[in-house]
Amino acid sequence: MAKSFKRKLENILKIVTVALCVAVTVVSLIKFDNAAFDLTRKLTRSAESYVRVVDVGQGDCILLHSNGYTALIDTGPAENSEQLVSNLNSSGIEIIDALILTHLHIDHTGGVTEIYDNFTVENLILPQLSTFSEGIYSASFAIDKMTRAGKGVYSAEEGMKFSVGEIEVEIIANYGDFDNENNRSLIIKAVLEGKSFLFTGDAESKTERRLIADKKDIDCDVLKVGHHGSSTSTIKDFLEIATPEVSLISVGKGNMYRHPHNSTLNLLKSFGSKIYRTDKHGSITVRVENGEIIVETEK
Repeated sequence: MAKSFKRKLENILKIVTVALCVAVTVVSLIKFDNAAFDLTRKLTRSAESYVRVVDVGQGDCILLHSNGYTALIDTGPAENSEQLVSNLNSSGIEIIDALILTHLHIDHTGGVTEIYDNFTVENLILPQLSTFSEGIYSASFAIDKMTRAGKGVYSAEEGMKFSVGEIEVEIIANYGDFDNENNRSLIIKAVLEGKSFLFTGDAESKTERRLIADKKDIDCDVLKVGHHGSSTSTIKDFLEIATPEVSLISVGKGNMYRHPHNSTLNLLKSFGSKIYRTDKHGSITVRVENGEIIVETEK
């Protein structure tokens, strides 16, 4: 009984500590300014541009790289953070110009600590914060690191736009009013040489229906399938508008959730979308060459 009470007390103290930390550091969020967020002028050794779904097991991490600039959308889970660091190191990346967290689940934020231990992060973009979200510690840690270093910390806003080298990025939706953390995922669109990529975090059918109702531009050439291919995401109505030529699924091999679900895979196939999965193909790199989408897989 005493040990149980002690554990409960420790958990309460952790929550209070994080809540206080967020309350203090959130004031450091600054209004987004395109003029102060120019990621297009760096002199670079390589002009290559690509989008990569990094294999981080059962989690999400998307790398945008162009003209020497790098943005990272989510960091995957903590248990596979060494794999993420190794992937970035092998690509010659030393600076993360923009780190974006789509929502506060630990399979999307758990690698934050390792990212800050191994790379310089110049800008941080966060969704709406909630002290009840399981990834709040990661967000708080990142905010504290950025604040101490005097770097930019931005609260994600719908319509926020910036470029990562030749890749144009826009947050097209931010439904922070949803109670479900998955449905609070930032919806991000990127365009590289005329080809569009749609990243939906773990957004489920409720968010997908709202995107349709709000007439958001979800048409895309490449879709990072929501919620690891779960049956709760990627509904038919959504795909009828998105019409992805290529679908990318970030998912762990033999995961306990049985992602991706057969119904989702069959629906994607019925739309003629080419499916690539990190559990089968490893990290997946997408380039655009002469107007064509080129997909390269690790396995």
